[in-house]
Amino acid sequence: MEKISKLKKILEKYGHFYANEIIYGGAIIENNKDVNTQEKSSERKLTIVGGKASLYVKDNSEAVRLWRSSVDDSKNWKIVSYSIRPIFELLNDDLKNKVLEVFAGIISHYTTIKKPCMEPIVIDNLCNEIKDVTSNPLQCQIFASVMNQDNRIYSLRVEYLDENTPTFVIHYVGEQKPRSKERYKKEKYKIQVGWIVVGYPEKFVFEQSNCEIEVNEYECKVNEIDERSNLS
Repeated sequence: MEKISKLKKILEKYGHFYANEIIYGGAIIENNKDVNTQEKSSERKLTIVGGKASLYVKDNSEAVRLWRSSVDDSKNWKIVSYSIRPIFELLNDDLKNKVLEVFAGIISHYTTIKKPCMEPIVIDNLCNEIKDVTSNPLQCQIFASVMNQDNRIYSLRVEYLDENTPTFVIHYVGEQKPRSKERYKKEKYKIQVGWIVVGYPEKFVFEQSNCEIEVNEYECKVNEIDERSNLS
């Protein structure tokens, strides 16, 4: 954490990002704003960037032409758009890797998935979300947990269809209150699956490094699990 604190001091001094592209010139930006009235459903607001804004008159073709002519003079240019990148990307490859190593083992991603309780459940649509975190899932550790507010018990494991495609496989184990096999088959329940990826980060994302995890341990005796766990 000491190294992370030092890196954050650098960010406080020099900023988080730098502009790697800036476009100068002039532009007419139209913003639509919803208005909840009986007379108007929405209203348009124009913002004039660059050029001599005093020359522009809405719905006046001659005024628009004069404004466009004023944009030809570079003295009237303003920033129209820009793109930014993390400031540490200015470092050479060796230094960038050293900075990224400081964040190794920090949570990279988390989300929640809702699925109906059917046995077994296979969640295999995580590829795009995983790609946003890492290009090599096998270099990371994926932790997942079923979260529900009832007395039902589930098991979850992470399996790989291939080296880039992790999946979650969930099984219903049992519950404390016995019920008939027919009733179980008719009922479906919503469950949530929370998951995180821990490993070597490939991008400079400092907000996630502030995450704190509280781990609680619980003991459960096997004979306390509902004997109806073999229902299918």
